[in-house]
Amino acid sequence: MSSSTKCPGCCRAVGHDWSCRFCGPQEDQRTADDCLRCCVATLIGVPYEGVPHFVELAGPDAWLALLWWCEWQGLVFEWDSDDPGVPCIAKGPSPRDPAARTHAVIWSSGGVVFDPHASRDGLAGAPSMFALIRPKEAQPRGEGADCPPCDASADPFEEAKEP
Repeated sequence: MSSSTKCPGCCRAVGHDWSCRFCGPQEDQRTADDCLRCCVATLIGVPYEGVPHFVELAGPDAWLALLWWCEWQGLVFEWDSDDPGVPCIAKGPSPRDPAARTHAVIWSSGGVVFDPHASRDGLAGAPSMFALIRPKEAQPRGEGADCPPCDASADPFEEAKEP
């Protein structure tokens, strides 16, 4: 485990009802390919042992396995190509082999805030994907959730019905 850093307040920023690992020790990589596992444990504030080794279990489908695990845990996993502006997991080229490998780090507001690899080198280029994990009961990201008020009497499938 690495030393703790100052809490950036990300728990509240993304609606977490737990304290993230920024408030305590962060999880360092223990094998060459467990950066995703470490980032998930660090971001949601659970011990390393409480998160599966997605790459070992699912190989190239590790991110899909993470999506299903989050669902099972009562968490929402969202990914996007745009920086959400709050602490998240960023996937990008690995500094150890940028042409062949990707690496996961904790990212916030335009930069790496935690790299689980012992080198702390971050990414070798711009992230290709950002992943946000939040509890299901938390508000969706974005100002005002970008969601119009619901009309409970409206039929959401009205437009899809044939005449």
